[in-house]
Amino acid sequence: MNKRLKVHEFLTQTINCSHVYYQPPENIKMVYPAIVYTLIDISNYCSGGGIYLQLETYKITLITKEVDSDLFNTMIAQLSLKFQTPFVSDNLHHYVFNMVV
Repeated sequence: MNKRLKVHEFLTQTINCSHVYYQPPENIKMVYPAIVYTLIDISNYCSGGGIYLQLETYKITLITKEVDSDLFNTMIAQLSLKFQTPFVSDNLHHYVFNMVV
C-alpha cells in the first residue's frame, strides 16, 4: 500500500473521521467536521549512490465548526501527528498538523 493510502486509512479509521479529503478541488462542497490533507515534502536519504529511505510529509488540517472538537482531542493524542498551528477562517476552526510517513 502506498504511503498516501496509509495516511488516508489512519485518518478514517484511527482518527475516526468520515469526511477525509486529499487535495480537494475548490468546487467540492465539504461536510464538517472534515480533514483535508496534502503532500508537502519528500525527503530522500542516500548512501552508496542510492536512496535507502524516503519519507513523505503530509499537512493535515482538521476543519470544524466547534472550538472544542473531540476529533482535535483524538488527533493531539497521536504520536505520529505533530501539531503546528490553529486558525479561524469563515467561522470555521482549522487545526494544522504534520505527519511524516
